Amino acid sequence: GFTAFATGVPASSVEWDFNYAGDPARFAPTSFGATVAHTFVGPGKYTVAAAIYDGYELSKIETLTVVVRDVPA
Repeated sequence: GFTAFATGVPASSVEWDFNYAGDPARFAPTSFGATVAHTFVGPGKYTVAAAIYDGYELSKIETLTVVVRDVPA
């Protein structure tokens, strides 16, 4: 699992996309709030994006690359 925190912003102003394609027009949030948890479906390289809103307008999108590896049996 993955837990993410956004500090210094109201919880209602953060949306998360755990497989962001890099295009703000295709931002597809699957979680909402300043603190979220996510489990990735399998190994791979994922771009996690947090969209931060100032009121009702998008202020910025911050990204982080997460690499998920197989767990040895």
